[in-house]
Amino acid sequence: MPAEWEKVSLKEKTSKCDELAGMYANTFKVGYNAYEFVLDFGQYFTENGEEHFHTRIVINPKYAKLFFELLKKSVEKYDTYASARPDATQD
Repeated sequence: MPAEWEKVSLKEKTSKCDELAGMYANTFKVGYNAYEFVLDFGQYFTENGEEHFHTRIVINPKYAKLFFELLKKSVEKYDTYASARPDATQD
């Protein structure tokens, strides 16, 4: 991982969550109402065309906007990094 990548630390904000579990996601759903956004993450299996959703995150619109900006900035940084390394964009 390049040194210039942004590191986000949630430890300062969480007191009871000492470990984070990583789950792979290649399919997503987004829903919203007047008070919240619902982000569903899951896996799509090409063998049988099934989707299995395993994680749901519910956030208010203010934090959805902050998440969007952070993700956008991170993708832009990744694109800059990947354009310098053609092997980084291979699936």
